[in-house]
Amino acid sequence: MDLFIYRIFNALGDSIILSTYFKAFDIKRVYYNRAELNLLQTIMKMYDVHDVEFIMHTDRISNTMTEVVKKLNKEKIMLLPFQSHGDDLYATIQLKSHHESARDRSIQLNEAMPYVKYNMPVTHVGFEKNVHELYKVMNNSCQHISIDSGTAWFAASLGLDTTVISKNSYYFADAYIYMKYLESHKNVEIYQQHGKGVKIANEFEYLQAASTNNVQVPPYQTYTSRAKL
Repeated sequence: MDLFIYRIFNALGDSIILSTYFKAFDIKRVYYNRAELNLLQTIMKMYDVHDVEFIMHTDRISNTMTEVVKKLNKEKIMLLPFQSHGDDLYATIQLKSHHESARDRSIQLNEAMPYVKYNMPVTHVGFEKNVHELYKVMNNSCQHISIDSGTAWFAASLGLDTTVISKNSYYFADAYIYMKYLESHKNVEIYQQHGKGVKIANEFEYLQAASTNNVQVPPYQTYTSRAKL
């Protein structure tokens, strides 16, 4: 089966999602128009996903990652599981992304600490040089508390008790779609600004969240239209 997809980002979460999609739907060829494939191919190897050919495609491609996520959610296909984790030595936390465009997702330590469920030391992640180093750290974690980031998806696939504090899913439709899918995993809890669980913000919540996080947003009707599953 073939997949036509607009771009393939060098992102950990998207790489785990795509690896799951490739295996679930027996994808053999992927046509893309822009890509950084190194991390994706590393994740595919780690998750035992093989025999996928990547082909540069110059024509316009409209299918995006949100469509991939929607289909996995609709078909109730869970993320590929990775190796079972080792000893429970600490809880892991990621408070921010190193990408400037994702700074509105950031949280403070005092926002994350109330969600720590176990009487364990806390170790920060997100500074590792590669995904193998990240795995070594998270392999011995009992719980992962995170923003909406690649480490949240990695923790979910590792089977860790995963808590995600998602700010931007209140005003960014794609983030809402991603979080609805991630929330379907039994080991994952997601909190938006209203509390536990993922919902579409009402117009007041939408505008308030965007203002609080200092981001420009489209009209509310555009958000609700794009957020349809």
